[in-house]
Amino acid sequence: MTTANWRLHRFPMHAKRIHPPRFRRRLSGLLCLIAMPVMVAASDPYQPVIELINWEYPGLEAGAAAVAEERWEDAAAALLRHFRTRGLALPFSPDEPLRDLDAIPGETHDTTTLEEVMRRRFTFERETVPFEEGIDWRRQIYDREWAYMFHRHTHFLTLVEGFRRHGDETFMEEFAWQLREWHRQVPPDHPRTLETGLRLRHWTVLFPSAVRSRHFDAALLAIFLGDLHAMAESLNNRESGYRRGNWGTMEATGVLFAGTVFPEFKRAEDWRRSTIDLLPDHFRRATYGDAVYRGRSPHYHNVILRQMHLFLRLLEVAGETPPPEFLEHFHLALDFAGAYTRPDLSIPQFGDSDNDPMRDRLLTWIEPLDRPDLLFVATEGRRGTRPDWSDRLFAEGGFAVLRSDWDDGPDARWLMFDFGPRGRGQFRIGSVDLAAYGRPLVVMPGRYRYHTEDGSRALFVSTPFQNTVSINGENQQANPPLGLARQRMEGKLKVLHAWHQGYSHLTADGDTPGPPVTHERQVVMVRDAFWIVADRVRTDPRRFAYAQNWRFQPNELVPLPSLDRAFVTTYPEANILLAPLESPGKAVVREGWYSPKYGVREQAPWLAYEHESETGYLFFTLLAPFPGDEVPLKQVAAGRDGDSLRVRLEWVDGRRDEVEIAFGAETGTGANGWEGWLNGNRIGRESFE
Repeated sequence: MTTANWRLHRFPMHAKRIHPPRFRRRLSGLLCLIAMPVMVAASDPYQPVIELINWEYPGLEAGAAAVAEERWEDAAAALLRHFRTRGLALPFSPDEPLRDLDAIPGETHDTTTLEEVMRRRFTFERETVPFEEGIDWRRQIYDREWAYMFHRHTHFLTLVEGFRRHGDETFMEEFAWQLREWHRQVPPDHPRTLETGLRLRHWTVLFPSAVRSRHFDAALLAIFLGDLHAMAESLNNRESGYRRGNWGTMEATGVLFAGTVFPEFKRAEDWRRSTIDLLPDHFRRATYGDAVYRGRSPHYHNVILRQMHLFLRLLEVAGETPPPEFLEHFHLALDFAGAYTRPDLSIPQFGDSDNDPMRDRLLTWIEPLDRPDLLFVATEGRRGTRPDWSDRLFAEGGFAVLRSDWDDGPDARWLMFDFGPRGRGQFRIGSVDLAAYGRPLVVMPGRYRYHTEDGSRALFVSTPFQNTVSINGENQQANPPLGLARQRMEGKLKVLHAWHQGYSHLTADGDTPGPPVTHERQVVMVRDAFWIVADRVRTDPRRFAYAQNWRFQPNELVPLPSLDRAFVTTYPEANILLAPLESPGKAVVREGWYSPKYGVREQAPWLAYEHESETGYLFFTLLAPFPGDEVPLKQVAAGRDGDSLRVRLEWVDGRRDEVEIAFGAETGTGANGWEGWLNGNRIGRESFE
């Protein structure tokens, strides 16, 4: 390999963040020197790692004798024999597959197959980068997530699993070469603390299988242990401590893995104690009081739950009892996961979320706990106990779920309403996600990519791209005044009524605030069968362009001739009717995008009910899901009286519903807020105060 082959790649300006600036590289070097104080001075390649080991640990007697006589190579060989034969209890089974090699092409982040790793062709986040000869570990492309994934070393798990499954040493020969090159080219804490924490966990998991290979010799062990120690120290000794949110939980969990799986290190117990003491409080601070992740993203809430579950497993291995407060918080966090799991066991894509399948996740997380209700959810009622909850409100986290009875199984009607502040990703206050009869029907658009050359990231997070009201095509403010005015989550007429002032910047005069712009949204679920969404925007007289936006997974959206501006989806198994009810404006169908996974986008329709007005905005929309392709609605009659709507619906099966929705005189408070009733359908009349 010539020197030219390893010349560092010159990166565009937008990629500079992946490289530590000069002072960070110097700091990284200093951390390594702290972790391995004799590395520079030592002439023997084994001595620096030998100094990190507690040679009084049981099973290291032979190595300790060699250390006493300064026979460093013999000590390293004894250490290798120890790791190959030790009977340490682990937080994972060394007999379980490190990765499902057959399922890799369907995964979300690392889709590099075993064959591709051997060819040094890496696909992360749907971007493929081949290396013709050597590997440049500082390589970067426009989407920086590719390099971040590269340095998490999930493809190392692929190589070691190939060796574990097939016994083929060529996989470990490649692993050993790549590890040595990574060690040579970058510091142990490269490129970010998040990758360092995840890499620690991946290294500890692959180690019991990898160390059995003849290519994992004493020299490679010295590199492996030295870098692992430096990674753990770089995280545990940061002056600023562990980061907040999901990052910090993954950093600390990685250090706890290292301290648990490598108790032979002198520093192992310090790593364990510091992270065991820290993590329960860190989980609490990463979530609201109702245990909703502060990033307000179901996908990243799953990330937090995974770290909580790993924490429990690590405590179990150590024979320690988890703090009661942590267990209580874990149960609350699982409550939220059970609520946001759609009837088809997928999740709504609020925030930076992918369409995660939940069955295996839920089964894994509840395994050490007594949660028969979530076992029922995960197995679609085949096991466990029917939950005593259906509709759920998470007032601090800013989410609510309205759904039909559990007896409906996968055909249940389900809706999630987001009335909280901006979390990760989208400007989306007031958005909804809806599923019924076995599939999602109205969906959030997903995240696509964090870094895009065509500006599409900005589109995916923009307010007009969400299932809410947009004004002048602008984004909402990130953290405006907002609230849940009132809610009723039982009976035949369920109502959520929320408000926000996220558009008040549109009336400002420079730095001088203008009059507030208040958007109110009511989500009304009728008879657990369908919904009516009511929007009102109030401000001082001025002309604005309003749009009520609706997004879908790929399908053809077709008009329903019998109803003005009504549209129907065209999925094979179930569909939804969207119809304005005595509301002004026009319907516009555009080509939009839907992103089921990071790096993937598919064309999908975007429906907007648009209206320009100087007197605010008042719009009512019927959302009626149904199985198959036959629209069940026979007739609609609706009338307006000021800010209230009365609608009569007649269905093909003979049912008749009459619903009234009214807004009160005050905005933003819910005072005199609403009332509604049903009659003519044999379920009586219900009124609300």
